[in-house]
Amino acid sequence: MVFNYISEHKNFGKTRTNQMVGIMKQLLIVSLLISAPLTFLPHLSTIHKDTPSPKQTLEVLWYKTIGGNDNEYGLSIYVTNKTIYISGTYINAYIAALNRTTGEIIWNSGWNGYDAYIALADNNIYSTGKTQDYDVALVEMNPTGNLVWSRTWGGGDDDAGHGVFVYNDYIYVVGYTYSFGAGGHDVCLLKYDLDGNLVWNRTWGGGGGRWEEGHGVFVYNDYIYVVGYTESFGAGYYDVCLLKYDLDGNLVWNRTWGGGYYD
Repeated sequence: MVFNYISEHKNFGKTRTNQMVGIMKQLLIVSLLISAPLTFLPHLSTIHKDTPSPKQTLEVLWYKTIGGNDNEYGLSIYVTNKTIYISGTYINAYIAALNRTTGEIIWNSGWNGYDAYIALADNNIYSTGKTQDYDVALVEMNPTGNLVWSRTWGGGDDDAGHGVFVYNDYIYVVGYTYSFGAGGHDVCLLKYDLDGNLVWNRTWGGGGGRWEEGHGVFVYNDYIYVVGYTESFGAGYYDVCLLKYDLDGNLVWNRTWGGGYYD
């Protein structure tokens, strides 16, 4: 089996697995309500003389930290009527469901890899990231955080997923590949069915050892939109790139935005 699945259904606490590795920062979840000033976070509520006073300010209802003595960080969030789903890295790729009202952990799970990003569809959780072998990871979990299936995609070099979206019974994953494409870091876009079968894959980049990465994917009106950055095209250095594909993976157009430095 490609993944060693990790599940701890109360509080992750100091649970460790000898297969868990990584470098992380602490993960923080905050719930906010528009009503009163932040009296205990003055650096957030400071109003300068030349800044108009806001009509409404934010009050922290609760905050939750997840982590221990290592470095943990959060990367994506999805909110439903009753539940907050978060993902990131805590020793390993980490996914948790929290009560939206109280912030208490309902369950948490993970898989051996790094940098989990999530999307939800029909109450199932779809996660992408990077395996410990540096391949793109795609994982499906059921509503209670149990593994349904896992898939990987990649070659002999560094590949990773940075975004996932579910649309009309298909899963779209975006990230980067060093193994395939024009050379260097290229954007990769993968399409799977709901059983985890790869339908097609596409890459986009300029080659020559330059860097492109995809960091977000969205599907609307039967077109796929990918956002990321490019070093090969645009004004120079790193520019924002926006790609549009049809559902068969044909590139419709690409656009860049930026100046002569880092964007």
